[in-house]
This record gives sequence, C-alpha cells and structure tokens, in this order.
Amino acid sequence: MNTILLVDVDPATLNTFSDLLKSQSDDLKILTAGNAKEVPNIISSAKVNMIIIDLKMPDNDDLQFLGYMSHDFPNIPVIVMTAFGTPEIEARIKALKTCQYYQKPVNMNALSEKIFEDLGVGVGGQIHGIALSSFLQMSEMEKSTCRLKIRSEEGYGYLYLQKGELIAAETGLLHSDEAAFEIISWDNAVIEIEKTGHKKKREIKMPLMNILMEGLRIKDEKEAAAKEKEAKNADTTLERKQRAQKSAAPKVVAVETEDSTPSTIPSARDDKKIRAGDKAGRAAKAPKKNRWLAVVSGLLISVAVIVGGGMLWIQVIQPRLVKDEFQKVLVDVGNSPSLEEKETLLQEYIDTHNNSKYTLEANRKIKEIFRLIQERDYENAVNQVTNLPVDKNFKEKAKAIYQAYLDRFSDGIRLDDIKKKMEEIPILVDENDFQELKQIDPYEYEKRITAYQTYLREHKTGKYQNEVQKLISDISETYYQYVKKEISVCERENDWDRCIQLCDKYMISYKKSAQLSEIRSLRNRMNTTMVMTDLRQKASEKSGDHPAVRDIYMNYLKANPSSSAKEEIQRELTDINKMIREKEAWEAIAKLSKNKKINLFERIKTLEKYMARKPEAIYFQGAGVLMQRLEKEKTEFNRLKQIADEQKKMTLENIAQEKRERARLQEEKAKIGSILSRSNGRFIVNIDGTVTDQHTGLVWYILDSHTELKECLNHDAAEKYVKNLEVGGYKDWRLPSANDLMAVMNAKNSFPRSGAKWYWTSELFWKGYYEFGHTVINRNGDIWVKDEAELTQCGAVRAVRQ
Repeated sequence: MNTILLVDVDPATLNTFSDLLKSQSDDLKILTAGNAKEVPNIISSAKVNMIIIDLKMPDNDDLQFLGYMSHDFPNIPVIVMTAFGTPEIEARIKALKTCQYYQKPVNMNALSEKIFEDLGVGVGGQIHGIALSSFLQMSEMEKSTCRLKIRSEEGYGYLYLQKGELIAAETGLLHSDEAAFEIISWDNAVIEIEKTGHKKKREIKMPLMNILMEGLRIKDEKEAAAKEKEAKNADTTLERKQRAQKSAAPKVVAVETEDSTPSTIPSARDDKKIRAGDKAGRAAKAPKKNRWLAVVSGLLISVAVIVGGGMLWIQVIQPRLVKDEFQKVLVDVGNSPSLEEKETLLQEYIDTHNNSKYTLEANRKIKEIFRLIQERDYENAVNQVTNLPVDKNFKEKAKAIYQAYLDRFSDGIRLDDIKKKMEEIPILVDENDFQELKQIDPYEYEKRITAYQTYLREHKTGKYQNEVQKLISDISETYYQYVKKEISVCERENDWDRCIQLCDKYMISYKKSAQLSEIRSLRNRMNTTMVMTDLRQKASEKSGDHPAVRDIYMNYLKANPSSSAKEEIQRELTDINKMIREKEAWEAIAKLSKNKKINLFERIKTLEKYMARKPEAIYFQGAGVLMQRLEKEKTEFNRLKQIADEQKKMTLENIAQEKRERARLQEEKAKIGSILSRSNGRFIVNIDGTVTDQHTGLVWYILDSHTELKECLNHDAAEKYVKNLEVGGYKDWRLPSANDLMAVMNAKNSFPRSGAKWYWTSELFWKGYYEFGHTVINRNGDIWVKDEAELTQCGAVRAVRQ
C-alpha cells in the first residue's frame, strides 16, 4: 500500500483531494500534517511514498525544508502547490531534484495522474460513490481531458472530455447527444478514467448543463415508468389471484326441501326440472324481453361511448397533453443558458400547474439546479478570492465575496466550507504582509520601520509578531544614526513634518532605547520650531491687529495645552500683551492730543510726559508728529491772541473816539439848536435831531454832512448819504432843491456856517457831454446863491424830507 502525506493543505482541498485519490485506487493511504515541522517525525514513524505540500506564503524556511527533503530523503518525491508563487520561487523549487512545482488553481485530474504515475500505481482507476453529473461538472471546472468508461446494470458506454468539455459519447448503437443522455440517466454508475490514446472529434455541441438536465429528465422518466410497471404487475397478480379463488368455489343453486327450507345440495332430478322450467319461461317471455333488450343495449352503448370518451380523455389524451407540456418546459430548460433561467422556467411551471403530477418532478429538478447554483457560486467565490491581489483591501474584499455567498445561501451545502474560508482570510493576509516585509530594500530604513509598525498595529495577534519585533530590534542603532542624519537635512530644508514623523517612529519602536531622551528632545525642538514658524506666519497676516494675533497663539495653546512650544508661545504672548498696552496708551494719548476741548498747553504737557517715557519707536515717532502739530497750533494760538489783543485795544480806542464824536455832535446840535431857537418861531428844534421849518413845512436834519462826517462828498456819495441816513426815526431823507436850500440858508437866525463851501441839490443837467448839478454856495460870506458843479466835485449835504 502506498502512503501519501498531505502537508498544510486547507480543509476543503484536503477533503476533495483525498476523495479523488481514494476513488481512483484502493491501494492508497492518506496521512496529513499541519505544517512542515511535523514531517520529520511522521517520516520516522511511518513509510511515506510521496509528500504533497501547500505553501501559503513561500519563504526561506519553506525553501530550506524542501532542500532538506531533497538532500536527506531523495527517494521521496515532493509535490509543491502554492497560490503565491513568483518566478524566483518557482525556479528555486524546480532546481531541487525531488520537487515538482504546481501553481494554484491546480488541475486535480492532471495532478492525480502525475501522482499515480510517480507512485507506479498506473493511470486511471475506478471512481465509486460520486454522481456522474457531479464528476462531469468537477471535470469541466478543472478542464480535464480524458475518456470515461461508464458501467452500470443498464450497460456500459464512453464519454470523451476535452479541456473539461463533453465532446463525444457512445453506448451500444447510440452516439453523440443521445448516447450522452442515455449514459447520464444510468443509476449506480462506476466511472473508469482512461487518460491517453483516445482522440475523438467533437460530436456534441450542447452545453454540459443542458446535457445533464436532459439526462436527468430521461432518468426520471425511467424511474416513473418502472414504478408504473411495478404497480400494474401488482394489480395483474392480484386480479389473477381473485379469479383463481372464484373459479375454485362451488356453484350454489337454491332449492326448496319438504319443509320449504332452501337447500344447498340439489339432486339430479331436481336439476333437470329446473332447467326445463327455465327454458319454458324464457320462451314465453322472449318477445317482450327482446324489445327491452334493444332499448337497454342502445342506452348502454351510448353510456359506453360517453364513458369511454371520458376515460380516453382522462387516462390517455389529457395525460399526454400534460406530459407534452412538461416535456416542452424541460426542452426550454435545457436550452436556457443559465441555471437561474432554468430555475425560473421550472418555478413558473409549478406556479401554473399546482395539480400536475409533474409538479413534484419540477420541484426535484429545481432543488438539483439550486444545488448546482450553490456549487457554481461557491467555486466562483473561491476563485474570485484566489485571484484577488493580497493587498490592504484584500481582507475586506474577500470577506465581502464570502459574505455575499452566505447572504444568498444562509443554509447552503457549502456553509461550513465558506466559514472556514473566511477564517483563513486573516491568516493569508498575515502571511502576505509578513512576506512583503522581507521584500523591502534593507537600506530603506524609514520604509522598513513604517512597514514593521504597520504590521504590528494591524496584526496584533499575528503569527509573526515576535519575528517583526526582532527585525525592529536588529536595526536599532542603524535607524538611530539614520534619524540623526535626516534631522540635520530637515533643519537645513525646514522640512519639520518628516523628521518629527521619523522621531515618532523611533520613539514608538524603541521605548527603552538609551537614545530615547535625545530623540525626544530633538523632536520637541523641531516641533517647537515648526509650530512657532506656522503661528508667526499666521500672525504676520494680522499685522498691526495685536488682539487678533494674541487670539492665534491663545487658541493654539487651548487646543494643544501640552505642546512643546508652550513656553515659547507664552513669551510671545507676554510681548504681544505689552504691545497691546503700548498701543492702547498711545491711542489714548493721540485721542487726548487731538481733543481741542482740552487746553492746548495741557495737551502739550501730557504729550511731553508720554515722550519722556520713551515708548516704542513707532509710537515715539507718532508722538513727535503730534507734538509738531501742537507746536504749530500753539504758534497760531499766540498769533491770534496777539491780534485779538490788538483788536481789543483798537476797539477800546474806537469806543473812546466814538464817545468823543458823539459828544462833539451833541455839542454841535446844542449850539445850532440855540441859534435856531432865536428865529422868532420859524424854526422848531425837535428833540430827535430834526428841525421843522414853519414857513415851508420841510423837516431838516440839524447837522450837515460836513459837520457830521468831517469830509466832503461828490454827488454819488451825497446820494448815498441821504439814502442811508436814519434820523428821528425817518428814512426818507433827500437832497433839497436849490430854492428850498437857499431859502432856509438865507433866513435870519438860520443854520450857521459849518465850514462847508457849498451844498449839493437834487437838480441835475447836462452841459455838452458832461452832467452837472446845481449847488448852493456862499461866495462873499453873506448870501447863499445858486451855482453849479461837476458831479465829481466834492461838496456837502444838508438833508431834508417832505
């Protein structure tokens, strides 16, 4: 007996593979090992003819084991399977004389052929206990090429497979599709695999699923026919038994004895009498009976026709129609490209034929299709996961694929297998991630540390936790020197983030390192520089707005109370608060200095005190500008004060002059009034400064313009004088006529001479191109006479009204 040792093979593959090998040979023993470390002990305690190992993530340990087997056990062939091979791994394994390399997914039939060939058992074998339909589907998935010899109680035949496709079939006189249908319908088939020497041209073009469905249909019909035949045979046997019992029983004729009691034992004489009596009775009743017999016969024939027709419809025609309809559905099912469409067609038949005898058959086929769907989707799910790249998204994607299967088939036939597959996902990811760690360039220290930390974080219960910790420990000193070197580069290029990350990685990985405090100090220094650079940049955008700048620093401290930059920020805040106070003081001084409601000299004094404290240059300069303005204001103030003083002085003099002038005029009025009062009542001196001439009724101003103004007037000035004159409450003063003026001036005790040489009158005239006015003049000192003068000449006015 040959012994095969299967090492580290996943449970699903192990079961399938074991069944396949055992089905092909009875002279075979299967042993299993959880990992390669168990192999030496098993080899030492049992004779092993071949080892088959499934490498999850090939590494140096695996290659060392294979080298050990090749060197120490050259007589034991080793078959290596893996889904994670590389060209380098494949080359190294094939270089070992006793090892053969297979990339997963593996063609199980080809692998089994190789196994038996190496073991010297022979190719092929018999397969028992596996349904032919299931075996054909498995061969289709594995793309097998072989000839199958099928034997059963119903006969034997051949099926030809090429790359998993059924291309030909033969049994007896049947070939192609019909032969395939017939063979698949056989019960208890024994499968013999014949691998070589049977080339065949393609005869079958139908998809395998259609062939399987049709073969299963024929099988169902055979089973139904067998049951029907068995039932008929049982009915026939029962009927024969009943007839035999009936023919064996004695005929009984009822007769009367002497005491009128029926007897069951008739005599020969009595029998003759009875027969004679019956014959006579029948002869007497024959005409009447024949008429009734015709009527009854007609009725019976009609009933027979109706009943016969009904029976024919019920037992022959209707079943045939129902059967034909079901057969049509099966044909449609066979021609449907997908299992789901087949299932839908059968379900539609069931929904519309609740009472059909083929409903159970349709239900059975749906269950078979559903089983096939589960198998197909299971294989698809496994293949999808196998083909996924084992990256950071592998775990989620693989779980999603398997979970989708579970959601659809929560009680499916592959439930346990899927759950096992899901349990293997973290193991595959763990293996893959660890292998990727080994592929990192040994001189890329930063990348290595990052990858190691990522592995430890994502695989807290990983298989290689200790190995990764050792990898980190091995580069402790090297990574420290690398970090120191990179920090100098960061400081030169102001690339603080990167070096802070380097320090963080170091502190996480080497918590007990002697250089930890140094790295932490460097980290804090760089973090402080980075933080302060960023804060100062933000503060520069708020230039001059000290409260806003203060808020930037305070908000950072509030969010990061334990920041390494805390002390530096607090120093900045002290300076900022000082600047805020300086600014507030300056703004108060500036406001006071510009407030003109405050005494100028008080403002200057306050500003001088502020400048004596020597504030910041920017404010000291502003104070100097304000002081210049205040000095100018002071100079202007003094100038205006001087002017005001002078004006005040002049005003006082003017007031005194006006007072003297009023006194003079008053004196003149009194003098003139005294003279006029001696006119024997002609002139009445009014208290309002006017004089009324009783002879003419005219009212004269007591003073003339010469006495009042002490200056002479041309004619225009004379006109303006009388127009603006307001005396005694009157405003209608005018120049007098020459006659009126001469009359009053030449009267006795009239207005005295005031020093005026002549007076203007209201009379104007032209002389040539020039305009003249009549005047009144006293040439010899006695009489005032009429005269003339150019309007531009200078004279006096004696105003009159009415």
